[in-house]
Amino acid sequence: MNVAVVGLQWGDEGKGKVVDLLAEHFDIVARYQGGHNAGHTVYRDGQKFVVHHIPAGIFHPHVQNVMGNGMVVDVEALLEEIAALEAVGVAWRGRLWVSDRAHVITPVHRWLETREEDFRGCHSIGTTRRGIGPAYEDKYGRRGLLMGQVADGSWRSQVEWLWDRYVRLFGPSLSSALGAEWDRFQTVLERAEAYLADAVIQTDLWLRERLRQGARVLFEGAQGTLLDVDHGTYPFVTSSHCSAGGISSGLGISPRWVHRVFGVAKAYCTRVGAGPFPTELHDEVGQYLRERGAEYGATTGRPRRCGWLDLVALKYACDLNDVDGIILTKLDILDGLPRVRLCVGYTLNGQPVEGCPVRADRLARVEPVYEDWPGWSASTYGVTRPEDLPEAARAYIRRIEEYTGRPVVLLSSGPQRHETAWFRPPDEVLQPHPRP
Repeated sequence: MNVAVVGLQWGDEGKGKVVDLLAEHFDIVARYQGGHNAGHTVYRDGQKFVVHHIPAGIFHPHVQNVMGNGMVVDVEALLEEIAALEAVGVAWRGRLWVSDRAHVITPVHRWLETREEDFRGCHSIGTTRRGIGPAYEDKYGRRGLLMGQVADGSWRSQVEWLWDRYVRLFGPSLSSALGAEWDRFQTVLERAEAYLADAVIQTDLWLRERLRQGARVLFEGAQGTLLDVDHGTYPFVTSSHCSAGGISSGLGISPRWVHRVFGVAKAYCTRVGAGPFPTELHDEVGQYLRERGAEYGATTGRPRRCGWLDLVALKYACDLNDVDGIILTKLDILDGLPRVRLCVGYTLNGQPVEGCPVRADRLARVEPVYEDWPGWSASTYGVTRPEDLPEAARAYIRRIEEYTGRPVVLLSSGPQRHETAWFRPPDEVLQPHPRP
């Protein structure tokens, strides 16, 4: 059986730990979108690891890992990530496969994204300025550089053509601004040509063959549903399809191969960068959540905006992905609060709003409708059995299930793998079932 893990909020939900935890039950972990603007944090044997391109299944020796055609790749960053894994003894050769049709991020992409964000000023999106958006623009403009071209050595003519095009578009001053960096970029591509040649393959063919042979695949999403370029809070979104719908195109497989979908959500909400956030807290509670939850980006270190759990947005994401269950993280960050709040509706101009209006200009104008719930003083950190949770915490979880219509199947009660409480046995959760 094959399972997808997707984020149900604005990213940073804790998918890295979840994928690492579930990966032991699978043969392959395959990521289908995004670039190194994502960061999955994994704790193993007391050590903290952050992977940006490479699927979190890399820490399991028996697991094969796929970077799909839906991704964009910063080649230098990928080489650095591989070197960091090698330094701690994680073997990757013969276990990491990169799509020959994943697109390459160039120095001009980073330069363009920085200029675009600066131009927007107070209306900036809040991107990581790592060139992700412009790389996807070149992909859909049908002029991108492919990882397959890097691996087989045919990249030189394409890189020369790209540079000539950029200079014609932006003028000769580009040479003084980026000429040296472009030369270094070509040196990096030469290194990658020799180093990654065996790892870059037509991953869709490889993956389909393994699926037909009965391999079990865990599909790994990056970012979160509310950042999906089509279904998120546009234009304050990423440039790829983070929801489960992106799996098929991002990996080149039929959607029939996805048997179950699980969504990961925090017990509260966070967001990095700009964009509407109806339940955002600008008070001491918001600061409490940020500091207690160490809410700083794994990729950029930027402080995350924090707020109460938004059940309207969560139900929207659950319905969009048709999730089979919710994996809840960071409930322990709410420990000790005398009161916790859940957003159960929106109003606009004093009138109730139906559903979740994800279009940014509308969502920015809504007012949240809250339910107040009693907090709990007992610690939920490290809990491994649902029955050991305080009754108020269990009531909070039941309300999430009731509102979304989805069961909470697993609770992450801390960053370590063993700090986990299964609400249903793993064998039951990970078994296939008939779908309507």
